[in-house]
Amino acid sequence: MNISDNFFDQNYSLVQLALDAYNDKGANEYQNIYQKAAVIACLLDLRLLDLSGGKKGLREVLVDLTKRYGKSKPFSEKNFFDDFAKYTFPEIKDFFDNYVKDSKPLPLKEYFSKIGINYIEKKKANDGASSFGMFTTPTNDGKRNILKFTGDYSEAGLKIGDTILKINGEEINPQNYFTIVGELTKKETGTKYEITVRRDNEELALTVPLFEKYNYNVFEEMENPTQEQLRLRNIWMQNLPL
Repeated sequence: MNISDNFFDQNYSLVQLALDAYNDKGANEYQNIYQKAAVIACLLDLRLLDLSGGKKGLREVLVDLTKRYGKSKPFSEKNFFDDFAKYTFPEIKDFFDNYVKDSKPLPLKEYFSKIGINYIEKKKANDGASSFGMFTTPTNDGKRNILKFTGDYSEAGLKIGDTILKINGEEINPQNYFTIVGELTKKETGTKYEITVRRDNEELALTVPLFEKYNYNVFEEMENPTQEQLRLRNIWMQNLPL
């Protein structure tokens, strides 16, 4: 989920990803099929189990559909979502409309609460480490491009798209980058360090801070789940392997 949230455009629906798979923008986003689609499939399973009182999840629906359709009886691509909803529950049509055809925020907190699990979007880490405050991607020349900030760099002068060349004077490469960052983030939050970046063919040396560390997309068991939440969780966990 962290990969999906931080490296891909969340306004892209799964349907649009499939349609744009062979154009330039779609090709850059298509890997999200393997990230976001897996989460949506999990939520669909939870929704089906909730609506059926634990009697029918995604596993059971797929098994039944293989009996209805096959090599000699294909399903209608145009009507598949409507047919799926008719076969299961009317509410599933809204699920497909919102989270497969459209790209509305996923109801992670609501759905996982059904099985006694808290979803926390952002939580302080409390592990003694600091945060580098950014996500980066590799460049062809072995450096790192800044993709997204998780810390406030507005006063430090860094910009998205800057290419990181050095950290505290040490030139980075694919072999040492994560080691350098790992050692750096062992220091206290607020510690200043020097980062050298390339922007518009110009090198800039900037002094920036380390940030407070947070964990994202955290799942925790509720302290006092109800018997119904535990029952549904047990069914869901037994249903996981397909």
